[in-house]
Amino acid sequence: MRDTYRTVHLLRNHLYPTYQLHAYMSNRKAEIRDGLRLAALSTMDWLLQRLGDAAPDGLKMVPEPSQYRDVQDDCLISLHLNIGFVVDIVSIPEQGIWSLQITEPDLGSDPGNPEQQRQAVPGRIIETNIGFRITGSQLECGFQTVISDPEGTPQQAEVYRPAIVRRLIDHPDFGLKQVDTLTYDVHKITTAEQLKAMCRIWRDAENQLPCVVFTPAIAGPQLNLPLFQPSAFQSPMLSQIPSEISVQKFSGGELSYDIADFAKYGVAFCRTYLLDTSLFDRFASSVSVPLTPGDIVVLEPACFGGNVRALPLKVNSARQAETMKRLRSDMYCYPRGKQISFGSIAFLSAARENLLRSTEQIMHQSEVASGQWSERLALLQMQWQAELKEKDKACEALSAQLERQKQYQNQIEQEKEALRCEQRIELEQFQSRLTDQNETIAYLRRKLSQPKEHSEIAAWVVQNFPGRLLLHPKAVTLLDEKSAREVSIELICDALDFLATDYWERRYLRISDEEMNSRCSEKYGRPFEVTPTGKITIEHTPAQYKVKYFPGVTGKPVESPLDYHLRIGNDPENLLRIYFLHDDEKQLIVVGSLPKHLKAVTIK
Repeated sequence: MRDTYRTVHLLRNHLYPTYQLHAYMSNRKAEIRDGLRLAALSTMDWLLQRLGDAAPDGLKMVPEPSQYRDVQDDCLISLHLNIGFVVDIVSIPEQGIWSLQITEPDLGSDPGNPEQQRQAVPGRIIETNIGFRITGSQLECGFQTVISDPEGTPQQAEVYRPAIVRRLIDHPDFGLKQVDTLTYDVHKITTAEQLKAMCRIWRDAENQLPCVVFTPAIAGPQLNLPLFQPSAFQSPMLSQIPSEISVQKFSGGELSYDIADFAKYGVAFCRTYLLDTSLFDRFASSVSVPLTPGDIVVLEPACFGGNVRALPLKVNSARQAETMKRLRSDMYCYPRGKQISFGSIAFLSAARENLLRSTEQIMHQSEVASGQWSERLALLQMQWQAELKEKDKACEALSAQLERQKQYQNQIEQEKEALRCEQRIELEQFQSRLTDQNETIAYLRRKLSQPKEHSEIAAWVVQNFPGRLLLHPKAVTLLDEKSAREVSIELICDALDFLATDYWERRYLRISDEEMNSRCSEKYGRPFEVTPTGKITIEHTPAQYKVKYFPGVTGKPVESPLDYHLRIGNDPENLLRIYFLHDDEKQLIVVGSLPKHLKAVTIK
């Protein structure tokens, strides 16, 4: 039997975020570094429960969250696990950074159960990002779920709030704040000041959560009827709300929304408010939207347009249930696809997402350019065909002009070829400009991300030049010294950028000196001079000009000479020296000393 083969086509994926929250630790009395440990240990405890038997031994040794005050930062481990799903933990507590990323296939709501409520979507990848970062006197917290769906997936993923969000809200030593503290409470608005406070939160540029305001039904005769059904959940705030409030009774039924239950499960999706009857007119005037008593009003954050939507009052229980179901769906799905600002937090997926977005933009530009050239070529072909037809008719009528017609046809063919060549040249120039623009964009992004402190240079190098430039631990230590701060941080970063890009490509991609120098002048506005250090200088001062790097016969790193250096100036106030070696096998530039001038040996 003859074997048959077919090509399996690759499908493009669509990336979009679902659940997203940027918040801060709300407990102002807790030490900020204690808060980082508590957040990281709580997240790892949640991860342990998710991993079950697949948890590695290192993660099982992590202390309980309750021990966060009694342990050191070294318990905040980094981790990489790839066993059908991928778990990455990046822990840099000395810089106040801790981040987790889980990448897993969609296995449905109850993996392994054929009767599970939500079946898995083939090809769907779920990426969960959790990050914490100390910025000044605050601890930033970021939570984001990113879905990768194969092109053509009919339905977007549901929005699930990671359980760790509620754990941190519940913890008495932590809590979460997003402009205001996130609670399970229904916030009762009984005074004009409380109404103004709610409006300030709604209009605050930092607010990213909708405000849901339940208004009282005040039209017609007043009766004392329960506004919302009793709930098993009772918060301290709810204990202050009267059990009965004056509401309207309709022939179709009573106004009976379970607001407490909505507030409990909607925490970190939205904020829930209950408006007093006396403030209805003032509230309607504040939002500048016509309202009917009993409407449920959704105030979208100012950062997403600040729109106001009203869900009209329903007069029977079935319609009220539909309204609440729709409201829950709207609020739970609200973070999906939004451009949420995460402050100083950068998730591990950010670089990949930026790269994908940049690639799609370039593809779109290429498609537009291709379409324009196709239209132009089609127009030219139509013109040429019309001219050729005219000449054919002339040939039939005037045989004497046959020779001239042939010559004219040859001329047309030459023009067509010239146009093709011109098109090819213009297309190559366009592609070259696209490449130059991409390189310029990448440089400008690196320029914008340059650190403000010398101690942050090492992390900046790791983020921007992996596989090209490495700061030896000795060099990192030198950047922390007080004397290093005398050298301009921008000058240091520009010089390191030059080594990792233009100089690296001169050595390993064999671009010309002229191109390297041209790029250097255009980007940095100055030349950078790279010269050999000199064997005599290295041999007379090995402690300064050698670092342990290349492996010796035993396999351990041995003293290796820093045989090249980048030099700028001789004036002590504007002087920079970067001493480095080449690891040509790895195509890596290893910086061993900067930014000060080392002692040199002069031969007399």
